[in-house]
Amino acid sequence: MKVEHSSSSWANINRCLISLHDNHRSLDSVFTINIGNGMSTWFWHDRWLNGSILRENFPRLYALETEKSCVVADRRFDISWNWKWRRMPRGGAEEAQLTLMLASLTQVALTDSQDHWICPGSPLSTYSVKFVRNPLVLNSNGLRKTY
Repeated sequence: MKVEHSSSSWANINRCLISLHDNHRSLDSVFTINIGNGMSTWFWHDRWLNGSILRENFPRLYALETEKSCVVADRRFDISWNWKWRRMPRGGAEEAQLTLMLASLTQVALTDSQDHWICPGSPLSTYSVKFVRNPLVLNSNGLRKTY
C-alpha cells in the first residue's frame, strides 16, 4: 500500500498503521484497556483481561452467551458476576473454562472512573506519539530512526 508523503495528522496515523501491519503488530500490542466502570469495554470482544480476548480463550462459554455484545459492567453485579447463558455450563470443557475464567475475574474490581486506554511501557503508562512511533519508524536502511 502506497501512502503519499504528507504532514497531515491522518497521513501520519495511516503511516503508523501501515508500519504496524508491516511489522506484524496490532494496536492491541501497543495499547491495553484499563477497566474503570466497565461501561465502554466489550466483555467478550476486547483485549482487557490478562491481555486476552475472552471469546478466544473461552469459546465454549462464548457459545453459551445470549448477549455476545455485552460490556464488562453488564456482567458484573455487586460483588459477583451475572451471566446470561442459553443454558447452564455443563461438566467437561465448559466447566473447566468457567473455573478458569472465574479465577481470572477475581482480580477485577469496577470503579467510578471511566474505562481508558493505556500505553504500557511508556512513562506513567500515558500515550505519547513519540513512544508509539519510535519503534515503528525505520529509515531506508531498515534501521530505527530516533527523534
